[in-house]
Amino acid sequence: MKRHTIRRRLFLLFFIMSAIPVGILMIVIPLYMKEYENRQIKKYMTSLSDSYSKTLNIYFDELDRVSLLAQIDNDVMTALKLVNQTDYDQMSDRIKVATNRALNSEFTFYLQMSREDITNVILIPITQKNVYISSKSGNLESKDHYDYSRQEWYTRAIEANGKAVFCGPHRQDYIENGNHDSVFTVSRAVIDTENQKILGVVCACADSTILNELVREIKKVDKDSLIAVLDSKNQYIYGSSRLKDIDFNEILEQGDDVVQIQDEKYMMVKVTTANSWSLLSLVSDRVLVSKIIFYFRFGFFLAAVSFVLMAAVYSWYSKKITKPFMEIIRVIKEVQKNNLKAKCAIETNDEIADIEYELNKMVCRLDELVTNEYQAKLNQKNAEYEALQAKVNPHFLYNTLATFIGLNRMGERDKLEKAVFALRDLMRDILSEKTVVSIEEEIDLIKKYLELQKLRFADKFSIKISVDPVAAHYKIPQHLLQPLVENAVIHGIEEANHTCNLSILVSRVETNGETWVIIRISDDGIGFEVEKTKFNSRIGIQNVENRLKIYFPTADFQICTQLGKGTDVVIKINEREMKNEDNPGR
Repeated sequence: MKRHTIRRRLFLLFFIMSAIPVGILMIVIPLYMKEYENRQIKKYMTSLSDSYSKTLNIYFDELDRVSLLAQIDNDVMTALKLVNQTDYDQMSDRIKVATNRALNSEFTFYLQMSREDITNVILIPITQKNVYISSKSGNLESKDHYDYSRQEWYTRAIEANGKAVFCGPHRQDYIENGNHDSVFTVSRAVIDTENQKILGVVCACADSTILNELVREIKKVDKDSLIAVLDSKNQYIYGSSRLKDIDFNEILEQGDDVVQIQDEKYMMVKVTTANSWSLLSLVSDRVLVSKIIFYFRFGFFLAAVSFVLMAAVYSWYSKKITKPFMEIIRVIKEVQKNNLKAKCAIETNDEIADIEYELNKMVCRLDELVTNEYQAKLNQKNAEYEALQAKVNPHFLYNTLATFIGLNRMGERDKLEKAVFALRDLMRDILSEKTVVSIEEEIDLIKKYLELQKLRFADKFSIKISVDPVAAHYKIPQHLLQPLVENAVIHGIEEANHTCNLSILVSRVETNGETWVIIRISDDGIGFEVEKTKFNSRIGIQNVENRLKIYFPTADFQICTQLGKGTDVVIKINEREMKNEDNPGR
């Protein structure tokens, strides 16, 4: 039979009524908003760059005035001429003191009145025999015999012959007792106005923190944004590390607002400072795309609303599909009443029929899952019942009572009284309704059990118990360890013809970043065959392992025994599972 789907019947009408408005809502409007966001981001970046350009200009102007101070101060000029003379070292101390005062006092006074970020001024006579450093932070000294011609700001100032030279951030490794902070500088050669000879170089330094603040502000737009400070030749001075090796002349030659850098598109904003430096801000195209996502989502929302309105037009068609839906509702209600045999009667051949078919499959699957879950719960109840059966060992009670009779006949009333109290406490703990106890409580129960066994066997075995203080407070299922100790006494020690040692150790071990609680029960008795005792209802070793896995799924349970040599039982539990609040073992 030919399949006449609802989609096929409605497709033509749906396309005519929805394609045009949906296209406008989902494509045209988001694209328009993308252009709007581009303009807004560019406007913001331009404003921000202009603001920092003005800030840099203020600093450059002040640094420029500081560097010019040596050229216009007659005392400084006179002192520089004296320092550069070849016989300066042979001059009197009075002249040297006056010279040093002239070369330091003017800059020191001006620094106290300048901005906080202008850190120091360096005056270097052309002979470089003496270097004068004025600083807000105290007396700074130049390194002995340092060759300043290696510094870019020094060589460029000499080449500029009296004009101000702006240099990007560098560390002041030429200062002996400074902290070598990064600074940017304005340097200028001091020219003798009489003979036009260079007397020295003055360098005014400012902390490059203000450049860092520029980068941080640009980053607030988006963490993928890039910033670069370029000199007058478009050479990189400071900014994002990814741009150090970029040829900016090639980038700027593209002449567009959107440029390509390392296979990624960026919107570029360039602002030039008064000293011909440039601030280049690059916003990743991904930022714009992320902003457009909202408008696309909004377009989808409007499209969904339009679909709801169009549903009113199609409402007349709903009568034809009411009956299958009512059938689906009937089956759901039957399932709610625990009738997992209910099925839909499939009468159509369209998408609704597919829903009915899938619902029938789901109900069948649900029936299987409920059956499996019931069986799992039944198995768990059986395991708990077996655990209850293993709580009281009649053989143990018989031997213990026989020991009491023997103590009574021998007149050992103190021992008898102590033993009776121990049995009372042991039975109270065994028959309690607790499902989980701390390791410390389980160890106390074992101690009472072993105390009674010691009455039977006297000095036949010795006991060693050690519990980690932290692990002692962790919860485990009640009577998880007692059957293992009982197994050690009955199968390992009772039948041995030599004095045995029984040890119970609880420790914490860290392996591969995970902490594990290790419980080890060891004896050097005669050992036993594991398979013969594993399902013994009296001892319950298999029951212990099942209960351990229920509470701690990743736990490890191992038994190592050798006939004639003894038995070693190790339980390994992940500490994270023992701390888990949702774990029944807590």
